[in-house]
Amino acid sequence: MKDHNKLDIYPSMVVADSQENPRAVEKISIGAQLKTIRTDNKLTLEEASKLTGLARSTLSKIENEQISPTFSAMQKLAAGLNIDIPQLFTKPKERQTTGRRDITLRNTGKAHVTSTYEHELLATQFSNKK
Repeated sequence: MKDHNKLDIYPSMVVADSQENPRAVEKISIGAQLKTIRTDNKLTLEEASKLTGLARSTLSKIENEQISPTFSAMQKLAAGLNIDIPQLFTKPKERQTTGRRDITLRNTGKAHVTSTYEHELLATQFSNKK
């Protein structure tokens, strides 16, 4: 492990097991997790600021990894956003696309006639289409 410390510019980011085999400690990105939680709850920085009691600029700096939050700030974040503190330390979940496929062949769509146009509705099995 001593040789590894000479090569590593951040030796504090390395731990060793009982046989002294070094392994890197994964960096935790609290800012990314905070931003994910805030945006999933459809909150602006201003709204999150009012809920947590932290300044909007402080929240922005935490999200952009410009500062590390104090324990007191993390307590305010957890209380204001109605989460548990450990949620700030977990990796943000990768957004995965989930969905179905609906195929409408030519001239098989549902007819929809209005006073001005005749429409052929496509992908009618999907609701909440955008």
